[in-house]
Amino acid sequence: DEIYALRKVLAKETDDGLTRTGVTVNGFLGIFKLFISKHQPQVPWTVMRLFGYDDKLDLVPEQLKSLSSLPKHDPDHQVFKLSRKSERFLTDIFYQFASTRTGGGGGGG
Repeated sequence: DEIYALRKVLAKETDDGLTRTGVTVNGFLGIFKLFISKHQPQVPWTVMRLFGYDDKLDLVPEQLKSLSSLPKHDPDHQVFKLSRKSERFLTDIFYQFASTRTGGGGGGG
């Protein structure tokens, strides 16, 4: 019931807050704006902490460790393989936006 009510509010408050499969970034931000406008700013902070962020909106070290551990490689369940060019592109994007604390040197942090 609460999910249905939230989806209804998002559809009303945002143009592109919902898709067939879930909430978009704009929808997520819309939820935060809604709680803040209702004088409940602690709710977005609680949510961010549940996702592993601290008061500066940086990922806490424990969360970073869990994100950086890769599952065991199993070629039988591999859906696709990135080309070297794709790997370089993604690595360059990471370093462009990663902060020095997350292992990159870019201006994203």
